[in-house]
Amino acid sequence: MFSCKRDFRKSEEILQRAENIVELHPDSALSLLETIRNPYLLTKGQHSRYVLRLVQAKDKCDKDISSDTLIFPARDYFEIKKSVKELAYAEFYCGRVLQAKGKRNEAIKAYLKAGSFAKEFDNKGLIGLSEFFCGLLDYDQHLFGEAIVYFRDATLNFSQAEGKYRNQVVTYNYIANSFLLKQLPDSAFLYYNKGLSIAKQYNDSANELQIMQNIGVAYLKVGNTQRAKESLKKALSLSSGESQKAKAYLNLADVYFRGGSKDSALFYLNHSLRLAENKASLLANVYRLFSKIETTAGNYQQAMSYNELYTKYLAKVLEEKEDIGILDIQKKYNFELLENANSRLLIERQWILICLILVTISAFWVVYSNRVKNREALLIAEQHIFQLKEIVNKRVGSNVKNNELRKTLIKQLDIVKKISLIESYLKGDEKIKGKEVLKKVNEIIYGQEDYNWSVFYEMANALYDNYLERLSNLFPDLSETELLICCLSKIGLNNMEISLLIKTTQNAVQKRKSVIRQKTDMKEQENFIKQLDQIVNKITRPENKKA
Repeated sequence: MFSCKRDFRKSEEILQRAENIVELHPDSALSLLETIRNPYLLTKGQHSRYVLRLVQAKDKCDKDISSDTLIFPARDYFEIKKSVKELAYAEFYCGRVLQAKGKRNEAIKAYLKAGSFAKEFDNKGLIGLSEFFCGLLDYDQHLFGEAIVYFRDATLNFSQAEGKYRNQVVTYNYIANSFLLKQLPDSAFLYYNKGLSIAKQYNDSANELQIMQNIGVAYLKVGNTQRAKESLKKALSLSSGESQKAKAYLNLADVYFRGGSKDSALFYLNHSLRLAENKASLLANVYRLFSKIETTAGNYQQAMSYNELYTKYLAKVLEEKEDIGILDIQKKYNFELLENANSRLLIERQWILICLILVTISAFWVVYSNRVKNREALLIAEQHIFQLKEIVNKRVGSNVKNNELRKTLIKQLDIVKKISLIESYLKGDEKIKGKEVLKKVNEIIYGQEDYNWSVFYEMANALYDNYLERLSNLFPDLSETELLICCLSKIGLNNMEISLLIKTTQNAVQKRKSVIRQKTDMKEQENFIKQLDQIVNKITRPENKKA
């Protein structure tokens, strides 16, 4: 009993220290919270505070919080206890978890509630954060007008909160980006300069670097390559780490390429390649620009080689995301196993207390009961371990199979894209002669004069759980070309790549997508493939059919 009291006191001390430092030193707060060996032995109030600060620290350290759903019962506890301050923060981090899970509308509701509770104790910083993330959700949906309204309110609150100048700078940056995407460059430069002024005032080189890069891109967008070069070179001088410098060199290479200076573009691009190391996403962008440069120069063979490297690193980015998904599943089931073990431990302690009270009745009964419980606990633990291994093995096996299918699919499309790319660059007499050669190439590879899309459909169906077959059954009036566009969009191709493969223009592809939206009752402004996934999965899943 005395040991339990000591544990509770120690846990309370850790919680208080974590609460005091989480805002400025989230990594230290996270390390502190991890020293609580068994959070399920905390009181309900302590456990709710523990969950809130754990999610807060993880979010500030840019860790994945999509599986931290314990924040919801913690929020409910604070609401019952009418702890307004904790409730405001809990609502905010419910919003962050919902946003991480892709539930936009629910996240906005949580942020608005958080802002409303924060007004009760005049926390300008939290009000500003709630408004900022509402704006960010609209920004991600390309609702730039609505986003600007939220962002402006956020900057006003950040300006009235102590120590929130970084939040103010970041928000000005997003306002400027929104105006730029609305084709209003003058307003964009006004807000870029507002953010830049505050960053310089506080010697915030990280945000100054980010804004200078965005200003460079903005100048490039309006056609002022000279000012773009000046801004990006300034950003390069502010870069400290190799990753930052690699991005700055890549942006400069893009500016010189667009300005027609191939040698300068290659100079900066090689610097970027040297510093990129093993960062797959950065290497993918580097090789993509290499491919563009060589294509413009007419070196199609070299361009194809670079395009293969681009495809390789792009696939690596996708694989890394899949690996993270597997780890999330393992963590989820490890968490459930720990929770079950803690529940058993709590039951055992309760039994021990009862046995101590009844020890005068029968010592033999105490020994016998403990042996039975231990034997049952061991059996349950073995069952859980076996189930966990089965789940992980099944997931890993499925992942290997999907990876093989995906690699085959990417390889098939890569060949088609290269053939289409060569065909698109043929002109005049070359086009007539070149088409005959390409027909021969197709006959050698596919056994016919053109690519056999039925093979592609079969592989895509196998990879995406008969997705295309289900789509075709749901909407029989979709033409073969429209189904092909849906298929190519599903595996991640953009309009330019699709137009190249099906030998049409980007505008024609976009018009086809509009027709598909009409036939499938999709909304015009929302993401094409996400809506299509929702329609296909909602209607065709077995559990929905039962309902």
